[in-house]
Amino acid sequence: MSKLVSKILLILFSTISHSVMAMTEIGKVVTDVSVIPGDKGYFEVAEGLKASCESDVVYFDVKSPMGQEIAAVIFESKISAKKVNLVYKQNSLGYCLLFSATYT
Repeated sequence: MSKLVSKILLILFSTISHSVMAMTEIGKVVTDVSVIPGDKGYFEVAEGLKASCESDVVYFDVKSPMGQEIAAVIFESKISAKKVNLVYKQNSLGYCLLFSATYT
């Protein structure tokens, strides 16, 4: 019985950890960016994303100091076609949330 429980727990934890793993995208160019009144922005990249994000966009925070730094990188990529590296996670509803954006 305990072997069965162990196997079930292993499958459950591997499924959960897989669903919240961070996605990394290297060398992407932002093609469209918008800010939603309040505290969020979102963007698209020319090359597409590995994850099938809702509406093919990645959301980011614009209120926090870290979010403002990320927003600056995203906007500069849009304006100058500079390539960026992105780290984001996809939530259970399919929305992708950005955690990091740096220049390539």
